[in-house]
Amino acid sequence: MTVAALGVLGAAYFVEIPVWGERIASGVGLTMAATALAWRTGGRPLIPLALVAIGAAAVIVADRGFLYAGATVATAIVVGVLALMLTQPAATYLRTVREVLVAIGVATAGGLAVTGWHAELDHDRYDYVVLGGAILLAGVLVYRLGAGFHGLGRRGYLVAGAALLLIASALAYSEALSRWGPTGLLEQFQDFRFWIRDLIGAVPHPIEAVLGIPAIAYGAFVRARRRQGWWVVAFGAAATAPSTERFMEHGTSVQGVVLGAVYS
Repeated sequence: MTVAALGVLGAAYFVEIPVWGERIASGVGLTMAATALAWRTGGRPLIPLALVAIGAAAVIVADRGFLYAGATVATAIVVGVLALMLTQPAATYLRTVREVLVAIGVATAGGLAVTGWHAELDHDRYDYVVLGGAILLAGVLVYRLGAGFHGLGRRGYLVAGAALLLIASALAYSEALSRWGPTGLLEQFQDFRFWIRDLIGAVPHPIEAVLGIPAIAYGAFVRARRRQGWWVVAFGAAATAPSTERFMEHGTSVQGVVLGAVYS
């Protein structure tokens, strides 16, 4: 069902498919992702399967904009966290690279289900909510996986604190710039983004490259030795959460999505 749903959503980029068809496919994608996440973290998959399926069907039947927005956020968060939970411990460099590719690939493919809801969103707030929600959910699941806070040690607390500080600083700077930044500066920034996209085909996400991908790689490496590596992987949501949004970028082609992932 997951492959069929992603196939429908992917085909929508090449042939015309009714919006309601894409939304049904997104509902199936969300249901399967939630079920897989429950299974991967040791939960009972039948419960989220039933609840999420009923919820997704209710959203489509009700046909309300705010419900589609909520479903979009939920899909992005679940897919972003699932991409992290599917990674395996990696003791070598090549295996570490493989786990990064798995996480980014799953998140990017799951982004088709995010886009398929066709919700009208405030993209700035959406980015904050998805990133924060993904990190929070990943943290809760990592705690349940048995990693706990014990055993982190001074180095672990320093790494986690530095990651949180980096994310908070990046979000605060972006919000301050959008609210109080000079109009001319904002326009120049947007023009620069468009110029980069025209030049190389896509725009990389800085927080993904600086924090998210290193967290996935280092976390997978540490997990080969200690379970506490899961805490580092949780901050990989800074990479998987933005990856679910690639298809939502206005005018982004399939080629642009792939290039954006590669550049980041």
